[in-house]
Amino acid sequence: MNFKESIRITVTIAAKDIVDAVKNKTTLSIMLGVGLMMLTGLALPLLFGPRRAPTAVEGQAVNPPSELGLQPSLLAINLTVQLLIVGLALVPYLMIEEKETHTLDALLVSPAHFGHVVSGKALAGMFYCLCAAVVVFLFNTRWIVHWEIAALAFLLGAAFTVAGGLLLGIMSENPTTVNLWLGLFLMLLLVPMLLAELVSAKLPGVVQAILPWMPSVAMGKLVGLSMVGVVPAMDIWSNVGTLAIESLIFYALVIWRVRRSDR
Repeated sequence: MNFKESIRITVTIAAKDIVDAVKNKTTLSIMLGVGLMMLTGLALPLLFGPRRAPTAVEGQAVNPPSELGLQPSLLAINLTVQLLIVGLALVPYLMIEEKETHTLDALLVSPAHFGHVVSGKALAGMFYCLCAAVVVFLFNTRWIVHWEIAALAFLLGAAFTVAGGLLLGIMSENPTTVNLWLGLFLMLLLVPMLLAELVSAKLPGVVQAILPWMPSVAMGKLVGLSMVGVVPAMDIWSNVGTLAIESLIFYALVIWRVRRSDR
């Protein structure tokens, strides 16, 4: 099978899931749900005090501070949580649906092989995450200073989240099992991110050393860096590297599990 044919099969698998999502109004539900959660998240910082608004003398440039205040920190957490929830809550069902309808077996004996299935489902998952990201960025446009960092945070964060969602779907046999794994996985991701963003300085040194290696922490840091004025390059690339490496590990696990189904 040549490269062009492989791309065609992958896009066909992805297009089927995307079209089904549009027909079933899944995308609309995603955007409305994220919008409601963003409204709630935007209201939370107001409980902690007034907004920190930049000021300047006429004619002078205004630059954001080099460190996040409370409101941007909470926004960074909110943005990251939305992406994690959408990817991990919806993507597993792309695999579960194929299992329950036995279409996964049909796909694997057709010209499509495990790589096509994983790639197609990953593209559909990225589409789900993009729907959420559009709403998230629309709500927070005024806070974003470095859009290139925000784009990196979305692409790498979505790649990891989709890989995690696919792995949950492959490991589970039915929606009940998915929900059990989902709760555990979300706790393992969200708790470290909250600790890193809110109480990092009060944690033991060994915990502070481990936290930066957590994918959710790296994602939240990248989102936060997109909102500050001066961003050290090392801070960007360390978080980019963490997300990229851990995403590749998860995709390798996904391919390994699907390949076992191919035997």
